[in-house]
Amino acid sequence: MTNNYSREQAYFFCSNYRKNTANCTAHYIREKVVHALVLESLRRVLFYVQAFEKQFVQEQLDKSSEEQRKEIAKKRRELAKSEKRIAELDVLFQRIYEDNVESRH
Repeated sequence: MTNNYSREQAYFFCSNYRKNTANCTAHYIREKVVHALVLESLRRVLFYVQAFEKQFVQEQLDKSSEEQRKEIAKKRRELAKSEKRIAELDVLFQRIYEDNVESRH
């Protein structure tokens, strides 16, 4: 960092350019522009949440419930698959045991 560097000059370079790929030319965005864009986006979200709080809460609850339903369905499929495998292994162990008993006599 040089003595004449200021926060106003801070920037982000394109990651493709930093990796020296041929797909990208040198371009960047100033940190203050990113800050302003993120701040404006947050303000819009907060305005929406404040203006439509009940609707927002309901949307989040619905989304959470749907994600939970999907996760439960996934876990049930995994459980059924595991139970089926356990049953298959029980049969195999029984056969191995019976084969060992028969070969001893």
